Amino acid sequence: MSTSSIGGSGTMIDVQGIVSKLMSIEQKPLAATQGRIKTAQSSISAMGQLMSLVDSVFSSASAVQDRASLTSKSATVSDGTAAKVAVVDSGQAPTGSFNFEAVEFARAQRSVFYGVDSSGSAGGADDRVMDPSVGRGNERIRVYASDPNSTYGSMDVTLDFSGASLNQIRDEINQHADLKGKVSASVVRRSDANGVPQDYVLVLNGLQTGTAASFNADWTTFSGGGLAKDLPETANADAVAATPSSPAIAAKVKGFGQYGSQTAQNAVARVNGVVVGSSNNVFTNAIPGLSIEALKKTTSSASASVAITVGDSRNALKTRLQAFASALTEFNKKVSDLTKSGTSSTAAGPLASNSAVLSVTASISSSYSAGFTLNDQPGTSFYWSKIGLDLGRDGSINFDGARLDQALDSSPSFAASLLTGFSSSLYSTVSSLRGAGGSIQSGISTMQTRLASLRSDETTMRTKLEARQKLLLAQYSSLDSKLVSMGQQRTNVAQALASLR
Repeated sequence: MSTSSIGGSGTMIDVQGIVSKLMSIEQKPLAATQGRIKTAQSSISAMGQLMSLVDSVFSSASAVQDRASLTSKSATVSDGTAAKVAVVDSGQAPTGSFNFEAVEFARAQRSVFYGVDSSGSAGGADDRVMDPSVGRGNERIRVYASDPNSTYGSMDVTLDFSGASLNQIRDEINQHADLKGKVSASVVRRSDANGVPQDYVLVLNGLQTGTAASFNADWTTFSGGGLAKDLPETANADAVAATPSSPAIAAKVKGFGQYGSQTAQNAVARVNGVVVGSSNNVFTNAIPGLSIEALKKTTSSASASVAITVGDSRNALKTRLQAFASALTEFNKKVSDLTKSGTSSTAAGPLASNSAVLSVTASISSSYSAGFTLNDQPGTSFYWSKIGLDLGRDGSINFDGARLDQALDSSPSFAASLLTGFSSSLYSTVSSLRGAGGSIQSGISTMQTRLASLRSDETTMRTKLEARQKLLLAQYSSLDSKLVSMGQQRTNVAQALASLR
């Protein structure tokens, strides 16, 4: 410090500079504590990453060993635009290949009523409906189901109209409580072959498909003219002609009437040459355990036929084993990165030499080496390599689907046992590591306790350093004040001595 002269500020010493240099020494323990806090935070974050990866390993291991998925079957279709297939009951679904052909689509009944003249001629000029909002005469319509097994149950509705327009007739049909969800009515303006608008017709549409969804619609007119029902025509040929390899379908198929009326019809298909039917376009009884939806109808002997293949859960198991290998690989590589030792040019991982992590990795490695056991052969262990999983030197797990195929194809008994269910100590080990009571969370809790202690120490140190800084500032300010006073006294003495001369 300099006390030889009074500074420009009127002080003898640099109080702030001296205190700042002294405090930089005093703060070294605080900096060390803050460094330990940062390290603890990094370690907790790294442990959190490991916990997430352990959860992924557990989920993938659980999926691999899921008995329900192992015993399931999968179904594929050669042309997804012609049909969709799904397994609804793996226990009933047979393995193998099947040929599926959609012959006829299911359809709902449609009944059309059009105007006739007073003589009964269809489309007569005097009673064609040219304005559906104009009132008509006394008329009655009865809509009913005569089949006791009808989809619509005991439907029987009679509506009387006097002076009602075609639009009003439509609305009353649609508003009737006993017809809702069963039959809907609409008024449609038809056109000729050239697209020129013609008269209006009343259309009744059934809201269910299949032959059991047929209904009757009778129209009665109590005065001249009225509405006539358009009747569908019966086709002259069978639905599908007989061939040497494909027998004919015996049932006749109703065609369409002049105005578009049609009868309700079941969907018809062939499965390996056997004719099957359905009230809609989804066949649930064609192949046991499968649901097949027809999307495209056969138009010739070979078009729109598709091959449906039903197999065991091998492909699903391959997908799960690949996911398991990826999850375990990611975990191993992350552990290697987090626990790496530091060098002169690189920093050590946040979990380097962490005993908890080393214990976790050791237990996982050991349980992987222990392999797996079949549920029906608990006394025999198999290495993961038998089903295509291999551990590399870098910690990566590689899956070879061909090895799995070889193991399953070469030993039907092993295949049957594997697909019935197996278990591994790896699954049990990983399960014990995860969750609130797992060893990883235990390690995180220990670190969090240590972090809380370090933060408490940091707060205490900050408080002491603030007090120390105030004390040093006071002491050196007092010293500076005394030095300034002494300097002034020296000046006064010098001036007095000078006057004596």
